[in-house]
Amino acid sequence: MRVSLKIFTLLIGILSFPMVANAACSNERTAELSRIAANVGTSYTYEFEEIGLVFTVMLTNVTNDIYVVNDNLNLLPRDAEGNYQFYDGTKVKFDIYSNDISCKGEKLLTQYVNLPIYNSFSMFEECKKYPSFKYCGMWEVASVTHEKFDRDLAEYIKKIEQSNKNTKEEKTFLEEITNFISKNIIILSAGTIIILGIIVYTTRVIVRKRRGKIWNI
Repeated sequence: MRVSLKIFTLLIGILSFPMVANAACSNERTAELSRIAANVGTSYTYEFEEIGLVFTVMLTNVTNDIYVVNDNLNLLPRDAEGNYQFYDGTKVKFDIYSNDISCKGEKLLTQYVNLPIYNSFSMFEECKKYPSFKYCGMWEVASVTHEKFDRDLAEYIKKIEQSNKNTKEEKTFLEEITNFISKNIIILSAGTIIILGIIVYTTRVIVRKRRGKIWNI
């Protein structure tokens, strides 16, 4: 009787203290979480503000199964989009972790977003006049000094002017021919008729002579 009472008391004590036993994170669940992490999308927009060019990086498909951490930014798990601002030229790093209770905090994936560098030359008057010049795009393609910009732009303008000159000369030559024809259309038409008449007459004479030779034979 006393033994039964002790067992009963022990069971009551055990049940009085809840036990939390988390199941280990299985390989199948880890693979599933990795697929969810890989489905996170990134994109960005930009706008000019008083402090400069500011990019808004957008995260999509961040579900409750995961959460995302940046160097100075902790993104809580959510179903909706998350928007975060950075400056141009920033390499944004996003680490994606498991939010599953069985493998909480396990790193699943790292994504990078490389924001382009704004090209200050694009605002120059020269670039407004020659927008197709290689250093006049909105985004910086290479580190270019002001001296190199001026030197290459001078060569670019020289080539354009030479090309325009050649085009103008060709156009002028064609215009001169057209004007000559239009001014002398009557003379040219008469000359053409005379030449055609001579050709026809000559052809007939040759044909008749050949026929005469054939009959003589």
